[in-house]
Amino acid sequence: MNPMYRYAVSADKKQAGEEVEKRFKEWLDRYELIYTRIDQTPETFSKSLRVDRAKRPDFDITIGKGRGILVDTKHLPPHANEQRGITINRGEVYRLSAAENKFGKPVFLVFSSEVDNFSEWFGVQVDYIRELGRIVKSSKSQFFVMPLGRFNKVEYSSNPSLLFYGVQAANKETRWYPSDDNKLKERYLRLRNLDKAAPEESIVKGLSVEFGRQYGGLRSRLRKLGILG
Repeated sequence: MNPMYRYAVSADKKQAGEEVEKRFKEWLDRYELIYTRIDQTPETFSKSLRVDRAKRPDFDITIGKGRGILVDTKHLPPHANEQRGITINRGEVYRLSAAENKFGKPVFLVFSSEVDNFSEWFGVQVDYIRELGRIVKSSKSQFFVMPLGRFNKVEYSSNPSLLFYGVQAANKETRWYPSDDNKLKERYLRLRNLDKAAPEESIVKGLSVEFGRQYGGLRSRLRKLGILG
């Protein structure tokens, strides 16, 4: 392959990845989620991360009380679909798993592309890729193939928290205080205002992620508060 062509392909891929990260940040801001963008400068890597070759994700998003989810954004390949799924480098998955162990937080891969103007987003926890992905080999590397049907699919007009729905089931719920009722009510009304057409189930699922609670329990809480019928 011509070296200049290889450089151009690499540059295009990098630019596409940066655009996905930018759109994801704008999405988080629109829904007023709390997050930190993680500095990717090599000099800021701790020795422990370098030794274990852990890959630092792009975002640290706060959910529940004092908890977080780490997110690595990716450009969705044009060939990906419900049947073929997504091909992910096996080494990168293991490096993200190392980050999950080091930080003590779930790590998600989040994909989107410009094909549909970033209108559809797909999220999956790295652990699920290792557990459910099919391993394929090439002459130079190994990959996980993960069907898109295994991903949480969310429209850009909906709450991005839905990308992480289900992760709170693995966490022990923290104590609920009276002040949390007010926060829950305020957040519900805010989400309803942001997306007036959103189904009730969708809003409650997003809240269950943000508050680190089970869906059924949070739905019952909203009923007690007189928010849901």
